[in-house]
Amino acid sequence: MFVVMCTYKELETNISDFGVKIVSMENSSYPMGFYDSEDEAIDWCSELNKVLNGQDKITTHFDVYEVACNIKPPFFEEYAKVRAEEADRNDESLKSLMDKGHIDQLIGEDGEFYYKLTDKGKEIAKKLRKFGEIDPESLDN
Repeated sequence: MFVVMCTYKELETNISDFGVKIVSMENSSYPMGFYDSEDEAIDWCSELNKVLNGQDKITTHFDVYEVACNIKPPFFEEYAKVRAEEADRNDESLKSLMDKGHIDQLIGEDGEFYYKLTDKGKEIAKKLRKFGEIDPESLDN
């Protein structure tokens, strides 16, 4: 499927003694139509150009884009990738905290992993609560 997109710029002008001054320029883009063939979409671009270009204060531009229909939105693939990267970072953080002796990993009756602070982790938590001031070096011990 092909979509014809129209992008237009509308100029608002202010005429003064010194000439024309552009006050604002507004850009907009929106679909004009959907077509089964690229040739048909291009033909409609030509017709739209004849009608819309040359109007006062408006400049239009038309593009034809091929789009896939009835497919799973690409968002889901990207979302899964981001979630996997997030899980990897969390795993690295948990491993680091376990290696430093700040947390212990437990396996619950449900087979899920749970974590609890060690005595060393509890001491660091107390330091973190004190006015929010902590020496970052003390976290590496």
